[in-house]
Amino acid sequence: MSWQKRKGSRFERLIVQIAQRRGFASKRAWASDGRSLGMHSEVDVVVDDFKIQAKCRKSLAKYLKPSEHVDWQVIKEDRGKVYVILEFDKLLETLADWSHGDKKLELEKAKKELDVQKDSEII
Repeated sequence: MSWQKRKGSRFERLIVQIAQRRGFASKRAWASDGRSLGMHSEVDVVVDDFKIQAKCRKSLAKYLKPSEHVDWQVIKEDRGKVYVILEFDKLLETLADWSHGDKKLELEKAKKELDVQKDSEII
């Protein structure tokens, strides 16, 4: 196995470990080939329902990395799509917060439904 392949595999395992520590279901595709998970070959890792292709480079252009003063870096090429760059841990934190918020809303809705049922039983 080449050095680059081992480096990429370590990075993919790191992504899975970080996601699992945050409470997300995550899995690395065998041999970095999403077909082993029934997906496109470019899929390296799955975190919940998100398909991820992992790219590890020696360095990234400084202008692409968010500074300490911002949370996200939003980029676009001329006449191209808009992309967001942010720390992976911050992404997982944001997703967890949103997920927790959804669960909180579901609990509140279920409580209201129970209250309505109790009220109708009294009448």
